[in-house]
Amino acid sequence: MMDELMGQMRNMMANSQNELDNVLVEAEKEGIKIVCTANKKIKDVSISEALLNEGDKEQIEDLLLATMNDALDKAEAKSKEALKNITDGLIPGGLGNLF
Repeated sequence: MMDELMGQMRNMMANSQNELDNVLVEAEKEGIKIVCTANKKIKDVSISEALLNEGDKEQIEDLLLATMNDALDKAEAKSKEALKNITDGLIPGGLGNLF
């Protein structure tokens, strides 16, 4: 019984990871846009021409960091949601706040 449950969980986790590769999240702040997968892989970075023309290197770096962190936080939330759906489906009542 336990081996079967663990096998199901491994299969569901693998499927979930594959699905999360196709879920895109994005964050945008003041002319910088970051797109990443729910598996936290950055797919695209764009910086507006207007921001580049301002030429404030430090401002661009700060905005880039803030936008990347926002995108990665959103990806983490999507990933946790998927994991919760898996555990809730396998075990009645889920695993609480284990993950």
